[in-house]
Amino acid sequence: MGEFAIGQSVLRREDPRLLRGQGRFFDDLKLADQLHAAIVRSPHAHADITGIDTRAALQMPGVHAVLTGADYRGDGLGSLPSMAAYQRRGGGPMFLPPRPAIAFDRIMHIGYPVAVVVADALEQARDAAERVVVEYEPGPGVVSARDAFAPDAPQLYDGCPNNEAYFYQAGDKAKVEYRLRCRGARRRTAPDH
Repeated sequence: MGEFAIGQSVLRREDPRLLRGQGRFFDDLKLADQLHAAIVRSPHAHADITGIDTRAALQMPGVHAVLTGADYRGDGLGSLPSMAAYQRRGGGPMFLPPRPAIAFDRIMHIGYPVAVVVADALEQARDAAERVVVEYEPGPGVVSARDAFAPDAPQLYDGCPNNEAYFYQAGDKAKVEYRLRCRGARRRTAPDH
């Protein structure tokens, strides 16, 4: 096996330092004018956001801002980087879903960020985050890839009618199949210990 291989254990270089108490964490930093953030996350796997009320959170002590998808979109921050565009199984371009850092109007997974509360202290941010009121219209959830490909499955993205994203083909299929056949033959002929 080469220096790096799929499935190989990778030693973490930071562990000895952290286990000896010599690590530095962001929470250890205390800077002048430092603010803290708490993230409001969706409890739903699939839902439309029908409203967000941040007024009560904004009036909490120490709160500087409550940011939502409208702010993110208004600032033109766009989508988080994704994989390179590969070819789909049929040869067309692979669908790359938009991935904003915070939900605009639709929730795509449990825990998706919906709002960010910024305050003087972490406790203040957390308390204010609990005052953010998000109204959801839950959609049907699908928990298996097989169900997501069913003809009557709920569609998450308009531009992806079969829910197939991040599935691509690359490399030489014939060589891979040949190597798998060879590996299987070696396993069948290897003596048991």
